[in-house]
Amino acid sequence: MAESVLDLGQGLELWRVSPDEAHEQNINARAMPKQMLERLTATIGRDSRLESLPFCARTDNGIEIVSGHHRFRAARAAGMKDLYVLLDVTGLNRDQIRAKQLAHNAIEGRDDESVLRQIYQAIEDAEAKLEAYVDLSMDDVEVPTVEIDNVRLDLDLKSVTINFMPTERERFQEALDRMTLESDEQWLAERKLFEPFIDLVQQLGHEYDIRAYGTILDKMAEIVRQHLGEPPPEDEEVVAVRDLLGRAWIRKGKGANQLKKLVEELRKENAI
Repeated sequence: MAESVLDLGQGLELWRVSPDEAHEQNINARAMPKQMLERLTATIGRDSRLESLPFCARTDNGIEIVSGHHRFRAARAAGMKDLYVLLDVTGLNRDQIRAKQLAHNAIEGRDDESVLRQIYQAIEDAEAKLEAYVDLSMDDVEVPTVEIDNVRLDLDLKSVTINFMPTERERFQEALDRMTLESDEQWLAERKLFEPFIDLVQQLGHEYDIRAYGTILDKMAEIVRQHLGEPPPEDEEVVAVRDLLGRAWIRKGKGANQLKKLVEELRKENAI
């Protein structure tokens, strides 16, 4: 049941009404894409509230919506039982309602698209970007694209550029070749996989006192090459040394000295 909550003065009151109690205008110039209405419905359903109040008028027909048709529809679809509206109780006639309907649609103004782009790009959370519902079809709001095997995906991406010294790039390329990858390819990875990689890069840079990312990756490539070893002859059975030791390092001391001595003897015998 609709009820007045607060008299704001000058013929304007705050009312609590059911979404089914308010009547829409027969003609409404403001259109909303289906996807945007669905996003608005999802947001209202999640928060159980409207973040801007519809403007209505009390007439002989009851409560009529002047501005906020889509908010009412989204609230109804979200299952809200009641919502707050600004209600004009001065007795607006039909022409006054139509004039205010157009004025409220127009008074929102026009976005400065360069500022819009800056604000949108500053949003990091993907869900929040969806909630913002920026029209990405606008020419001045560009979203990077990635092409994979003739499949074009419109994604919000962060690109990482790494500069190598010539020799570092050659060694990195060699490591990629050993892993049957090509360095000129583009790869997509989940952010949860990228962050541990960055942690590993930082750890390696700290342990080897390296600050340039390209050099750190060159060191990683060197470790990969050492781990993989030279390609074994196709007609010989081999076993990876790492599989024997279970790790890439051992503590200094008696064990390391004995292993070193054994390795030297095996090299003399051309066993490794």
